[in-house]
Amino acid sequence: MTRSTLHSGRWIVLAIVGLGAGMGLAGFLLREARGPGLPMKPGAIVVVTCETAARRIVSFEGEPVDPNQTSFSAAVAPSSELVANLGSLWTGKMPRASGLVRDGDALRADLPTLAEIATGQGFAAAAFVVRDAGEWKESGLSRGFASVDARPAASDADLAAKAAEWLLARGTAPTLAWLHLRSDEVVWHFVESLRERGALDHAALVVVRPLASSDADGPRTLPRGGHVELSLRLPVALLPLRVDPQPVSLVDVVASLCEVFGIRAPDGIGTPWLLHPQSAEPHFVLSTRPLAGEFADADEVWLYSAKVTYVNAPAREIGGGIDRVTEGEPHFHDTHEGSRLFDSDSATTAALRRVIEDRFEYRFDGVELAELLESEAARSPLAPPVHESESTPVRTVIARSTRSQASK
Repeated sequence: MTRSTLHSGRWIVLAIVGLGAGMGLAGFLLREARGPGLPMKPGAIVVVTCETAARRIVSFEGEPVDPNQTSFSAAVAPSSELVANLGSLWTGKMPRASGLVRDGDALRADLPTLAEIATGQGFAAAAFVVRDAGEWKESGLSRGFASVDARPAASDADLAAKAAEWLLARGTAPTLAWLHLRSDEVVWHFVESLRERGALDHAALVVVRPLASSDADGPRTLPRGGHVELSLRLPVALLPLRVDPQPVSLVDVVASLCEVFGIRAPDGIGTPWLLHPQSAEPHFVLSTRPLAGEFADADEVWLYSAKVTYVNAPAREIGGGIDRVTEGEPHFHDTHEGSRLFDSDSATTAALRRVIEDRFEYRFDGVELAELLESEAARSPLAPPVHESESTPVRTVIARSTRSQASK
C-alpha cells in the first residue's frame, strides 16, 4: 500500500469520526429540544421475552436471517429464576442488587426500571404479558408501563397481535413495548409483521429465549449454567458482528439500549457490552442459582469470560467438588470430562473468586456439606443429594451475598 493511499485512508477515518461526532452533537441537541430518539430518527424499543424455546430463529453456525441483527452465542441469564432474570433485564442489575431473587420478592423501590427511565424522557410504554397482572405488579416488573395488558388465558398469537397493533399505531414516536410470551412459536411471525409494515425501520428489537424450563408443567427455572439465546436488531447495521461470541449478560441490555437511544441513564448502569465497545476492561458475566433454607443468602455461581469459566455449585456436583475451572470459550454445561484443569487452591481459582467478590458483592464461606445438601433436598428435587463416598469432602465453600437485600 502506498504512502498516499495510507494518508487518504487516514483522512477518510478522520472524516467518519468527525461526521459521527457531529451527528452525536446534533442528536444530543435534538433530544434536549424534542425528546429522545435514535441517532438518526425517533423510534421504538421492542423487547420480546419467551419462557420456553421450541424453535431456532437463527442458527449460531450460520448467518442470521436479518443482516441488521446480531445474535450473541454466549449470552447468559443472571439467574435460574424467571422473575429474577426479568428483573435484571429491566434494571441492568444482578438479582441480589435488584432485590428480585425469587418468586415473591420485589424490585427495590429506589431502583429505576428501563421503562421508568424511558417514560421520564418522553417515551410511551406498554407491556403485553401472558401472566397475571397482580403477579407483575407485586414484583415491580410493571413499573413504568402506563399500560399493562396481562392476560394469562390469552394465546401467544393474540397477545402478539395486540402488541403489533399498538406499535404500528405509534408510528415513529418514542415508544417502548414489552411482549412476554409462553414460547417462541409466534415470535418469527410477530417480527415479520412489523418488518413488512416498516415498523422495524425505526426500532431496536431485543429477543430473549428461553427464560424457563421447556417443561411447561415444571418450575419456571433455567437449567444450570444460565445459557440463553439473545439477539439485538438495530434499524441500521451498526454492530460489527452478525454472530457475536463474546460473553454477555441480560444485565447488559439496559445500558446498551440507553446508549443507542441517547437515554440519560442513572449512574452505575454499566457498560453497553451488546454494542461491542472497545474496552480494555475484561468482561465477566455471572449466572446464579439461589440456595435454600439457612443458605438463602447464598448462590451457586457460574462465572464466564472469553478465556475461562469458573463454577462453584457443590450442591449439584457429584462428589461435592468445591470449584471447577475450565479454560477457553464459555462452558455452559459443566459435566463434560476433563474440565477440572486447576486445583481449588490454585492462583487462577483464587483470582476468579476475587472477581466474584469484588464485582458481584459476594464472600466465600466454608460450610458443612451435609447441612447444605439437607437444605437443598428439602427445597426441591432438582437438587438431589450428593452421593457420599470416600472422596466426598466434609466441608465445602459457597458464595454468600454481602448485600443488605439478601433474599428472605
